[in-house]
Amino acid sequence: MEKMRPSRITSSRITSSRITFHVITHHAITHHVQHKQMTGMTRIAKTRLRGLLPWAALTLFLLPATLYLWYPGLQTTYDGLYHKGRFYELDLLLRSGTLYPRWLPHVNFGYGSPTLHFYAPLIYYIAEAFRLLGAGYLLSYELMIGLGLLAAGWTMFALARRWGMAAGWVAAIAYVYWPYHLELAYIRGAQAELWGMVWFPLLVLGVLELGGRRGKAWWPAGVGLALVYALLILTHHLSAFAFTPLLVAFVTWRALWTRDWALWPRALLSLALGAGLAALYWLPVLADISLVWAGRPAAEERAALLQVLVPLRDTLSPFWGHRYYPEQGVKAPSPLPRVSLALWAAALLVSVIRRRSMDRATRGDLTFFALVLPVTAFLFTVYSRAIWATVPLIHYLQFPWRLHALIGLAVAVVVGIAARQVVNTRARAWLAAGVLTGALALAALPGIHYDIAKEPFSQRPLQERDVDLRLIAAYDYLRGLFVRQFRDVWLFEYMPVWAARARENFFLPPPAPPPDAPPLPVRLTPGPQKPLDRTFQVQSPRPWTFSLHQFYFPAWQVYVDGQRVSAQPRGDLGLLSANIPAGSHTVRVRYGSTRAQQVATGISLLALLLWIGWALRTRPRWLVTLALVGVYFLVATGPARVQGHGVILPDPQDVRFGDRVQLVGSYIPQSRLRAGERVWFALYWFVLAPPQERYKVIVHLTDQQGNTIANGDTEPWFFFTPTTRWQQGELMEDWYMVDIPADVPAGTYLLLTGLYRADTVENLPVTGGTLVAGRVLVGEIEVVQR
Repeated sequence: MEKMRPSRITSSRITSSRITFHVITHHAITHHVQHKQMTGMTRIAKTRLRGLLPWAALTLFLLPATLYLWYPGLQTTYDGLYHKGRFYELDLLLRSGTLYPRWLPHVNFGYGSPTLHFYAPLIYYIAEAFRLLGAGYLLSYELMIGLGLLAAGWTMFALARRWGMAAGWVAAIAYVYWPYHLELAYIRGAQAELWGMVWFPLLVLGVLELGGRRGKAWWPAGVGLALVYALLILTHHLSAFAFTPLLVAFVTWRALWTRDWALWPRALLSLALGAGLAALYWLPVLADISLVWAGRPAAEERAALLQVLVPLRDTLSPFWGHRYYPEQGVKAPSPLPRVSLALWAAALLVSVIRRRSMDRATRGDLTFFALVLPVTAFLFTVYSRAIWATVPLIHYLQFPWRLHALIGLAVAVVVGIAARQVVNTRARAWLAAGVLTGALALAALPGIHYDIAKEPFSQRPLQERDVDLRLIAAYDYLRGLFVRQFRDVWLFEYMPVWAARARENFFLPPPAPPPDAPPLPVRLTPGPQKPLDRTFQVQSPRPWTFSLHQFYFPAWQVYVDGQRVSAQPRGDLGLLSANIPAGSHTVRVRYGSTRAQQVATGISLLALLLWIGWALRTRPRWLVTLALVGVYFLVATGPARVQGHGVILPDPQDVRFGDRVQLVGSYIPQSRLRAGERVWFALYWFVLAPPQERYKVIVHLTDQQGNTIANGDTEPWFFFTPTTRWQQGELMEDWYMVDIPADVPAGTYLLLTGLYRADTVENLPVTGGTLVAGRVLVGEIEVVQR
């Protein structure tokens, strides 16, 4: 027994030692694994950081291109007010619950237009992303422009870095500082075309990725190519129209040059899927283009286009420091830039000398893009008249200078390929990028003269509060004057054809009063009002014709007591109208969809399902980003759809002015404001009989006793819809504004209205309503301290 104890003690100690050894070993191994994991994560983080550094450096080289966005206010551009008005409308309609508003109800002096039925909408959604984050209209618009300038460089870098980082930098810089690219941003203000140039390099990259993948899956590149092609169509249809032939030619060229016969069907399938994704936009355009002015016979447009072709000598800028229209010095509105052209020639010479160092595929790409410049420049000249006069549909480009975007792409690719041959160290890469940025920026930027955008009526610098309905009316007026003076064939291009004979004067008083008629015995009360969905309660002892102050378009639908009735255009302006039977009824007018739109939406949904299935198979990283963007818009606009934001509930009014016009409702969206702010309100006019005279509208802000504090008298729709154009049975939602004086004390004030004859300043007799000092009370507002 005694001899056994040491053995037991020894065994116990051995067992304890083994356990301790295993515990220590386990901790050591765990610590070693964790250390390796942390080291691996650090290495991954460093690798990703190093991967971001070239992009960050590139962004620094591109920032000077955004110079004019850093100035106070906005740069004046030809199309600036055009896009700001559309952006305002999109924001308004999104916040009322319409995700894709094809009809803009407040353009064309309040008669509406199917603008986004025919014009690609993506740039407005890009600006809206910033707007939904809380930025103002003007800042959101500038951020959209700045992002477009930088994104074009990023996408060109994504393409050209396949030839090396230096090649990517150089190509991106050459692309962004191409003068036409800057002209789009700061002279023409053609921001959709600007963003179209963002997608060009990615489409070329997609084709390159499709080819030469023997033994590898090709569909990841096909998924990306399909998406980017859809984005191009949804950004600017004319850019897609111009770029698609070039892209098809490049696919054909590369398939022949590299003998990669699988490239054609792969590219065709990818582009077809992309077209299917965007079918909800482009298919209704093709189907319904004959319903608007843009689809009229082509002879007039072709004649205008042929007049802008120039002799060969006038296609090149005479200045090394590029100048823009109207100081360009030659007949071509957008001449070829000297510095960029010299850069292209030098790059081509270097590539020819060093051609033996390039592989066969790269030599083919270089040859193709080197040919783009002379071929495209030829289309600017008078020698190409036969092409512009005979090729079907080519007149839709409107002017040949749009093809500058293709030349800019080609020059950047040629320069990038050449940079690969001579820039082979990091120091040379930085030097080449810096010198090129300085040279191109100095050649292209100083020729842009900064001119701050102004509010059209007062000519003071445009402010955030000026982006409103009155700004839209002001731009429409400028368009109208331009049409009348220069006979421009493309302005008001989305007006329906049944209003065609009023195209040049529909905003002016008619030459003679409308035919007189006895007043309608109709009682109308507006119900819930959304921009594209309106409800009214009506009562009449006899049948009558109802008209809404909107142009007719087949997507408009009219319902009487829930039953759809026929809608049709009426009168010289082709107003949306429907026949209403005698009795009491609920009339609903909503903007629905055309047959082509329904078919196109079905095609796009099917294509989307196919694309999602294809994309999930490849699992690209950018798919998560795309999904997050979609979720963001759904969440940001969700409250409008769920809670009914954007729905107006007018206060009923029953006020007659004489026996011809009745005020049936009013609405004040914000009744608590600060001194110096602007108060808006809506009046709902119903026309009992055609007015034979022009009436002005009283817009007064008064104290409680009716003493006028501020006066905003005007004619309907900011002077541009004279009452002598009103039709019997027409209902018009008309908006008015008045500025509260900055020195007005806090308190409660009244908004008063009325009608008076424009020539005699004689008030029309009033029946009904609440009168204050002879004017009708619209409502009260509270002014608080600043």
